[in-house]
Amino acid sequence: MILLFFCELKNNRTVKQNAAQFFALLVIIFLATGQFAGAEEHRELHPWLDSKFAFDVGVFFPDRSNRLRAKGSFEPDPTPTPLVDFGSELKLSQSDSTFSAEFAWKYGKRWSLRMQYFDSEGSNSAVLEEDVEWEGLVFLAGTRASAGSGFELTRFFWGYALDKKPNYDIGIGAGFHWLHVSAFIEGTVETPSGPLSAREGSSVDAPLPNIGFWYTHSLSPRWAIRTRFDYFNADIHPYDGEFINASFGVNFQLADWFGIGANYNYVELDVGVNGDNWRGEIESRYDGVYVYVGAYW
Repeated sequence: MILLFFCELKNNRTVKQNAAQFFALLVIIFLATGQFAGAEEHRELHPWLDSKFAFDVGVFFPDRSNRLRAKGSFEPDPTPTPLVDFGSELKLSQSDSTFSAEFAWKYGKRWSLRMQYFDSEGSNSAVLEEDVEWEGLVFLAGTRASAGSGFELTRFFWGYALDKKPNYDIGIGAGFHWLHVSAFIEGTVETPSGPLSAREGSSVDAPLPNIGFWYTHSLSPRWAIRTRFDYFNADIHPYDGEFINASFGVNFQLADWFGIGANYNYVELDVGVNGDNWRGEIESRYDGVYVYVGAYW
């Protein structure tokens, strides 16, 4: 249901392709772990629901889209420069693989602290097909330019279980994401004294508060469904705009304390930025499959 929501929300082939890849991966996991189905099960529920600590670590394979704009002055733009597409215009890779991890600590009967981390960086050089404006400089068409971008996310989320039953729990909470976004372009620019080589870079980082919910369901002692959705839409310096961080997936328990799983993760940032090192706009999306191993105790 959540995957269909994102497909309709964006009407984007990339999202649909990632959803198809995710479901294909679930089939592979099911077939690969079928040999465990007849094993003796020593517990009644999936350990995610009755363990105090949970730690997942794996690889996130996102398709990414980065459309960014930075201006070199605090003055308002009478005619804002267009967003620079780091994928199509600057030939930056639009797919990536990166380390990712999640951690949960459940304390008390209903409270929990949940954390997430991933980062994605890339750089490339290409011949510009058209002029590109960045930080008040115009990098000339027909010249070779280098460009790069980076995105780092660290999530802290304090949750409260609203409805907690033996085989599922539903909760809400609040927290913040510490985001770090960076980008640079290096190449040939036109100046009054003629073409010169120049490099301009921008970066911004700050905590971004959010609210969210989660739902976990134990289908059996070995299979569990886990989903969560975080959202932000407000004006919190230096950001003004919208942020989404969502996940849906399954986990298969190989032993009492150890399991494997696959999630479909979706992260979107669509904001205006007015920071000391970045004034402009960010439209970034990271969506794809996250495969991991998990420990529960």
